[in-house]
Amino acid sequence: MMKSDKAFRLIDTLKESSTQLPKNIPTFTEKQSPPCDAKKSGRGAVPGEMKTSLAQAEITEGEGRLSDAIRKSMELLGYGAMSQKKLIQKLTLRGFEPDVAMAAAAYLRSRGLLPETEDAVRFAEQGVRKLWGPRRIKEDLYARGFTAEAIDTAMDSLSRVDFVANCAKVISKKYGYLSEDPREAKKMVASLMRMGYTASQIKAAISQ
Repeated sequence: MMKSDKAFRLIDTLKESSTQLPKNIPTFTEKQSPPCDAKKSGRGAVPGEMKTSLAQAEITEGEGRLSDAIRKSMELLGYGAMSQKKLIQKLTLRGFEPDVAMAAAAYLRSRGLLPETEDAVRFAEQGVRKLWGPRRIKEDLYARGFTAEAIDTAMDSLSRVDFVANCAKVISKKYGYLSEDPREAKKMVASLMRMGYTASQIKAAISQ
């Protein structure tokens, strides 16, 4: 497994080499050996040369893994936006080493392809359209892996949303009328709280 500094060194290598993803980077398998001048000369391998060749092979292989991780990341993002944390989780589940997954995510973020705050705001607005209360929206953002800073910004963007009015819409749409049965009323309140509304919001919505 590569160390974190090596992973980020690979990012610098990609940035310096091209703005496009690297293609056809050679890798070495167990059956192949990295080129070594000692083999051409017929003399025995010098320890220093062996270390240099192995290091070069390791970097080349690492660049190939990072390139693969970046391409897989682009494929995953094609299905929908996600946080950097969620992307790293998906990459590791698909067999990429944690350091490689983190380096790939960092590379994409540096290119503006993982706009954490903007995506968090969009998911928050999506929650409002689903008539979720603020608590559920915030829980959803945490579950998606967004940073605390991105979540705070997203929730601040909803400051003008009338959650009491939205709660009243849910009551009207789902229940139609307020039951006089205390047990049914209790179930309704519990359901609204699961949707993320606070007790005060529910009380105000019922009073409308």
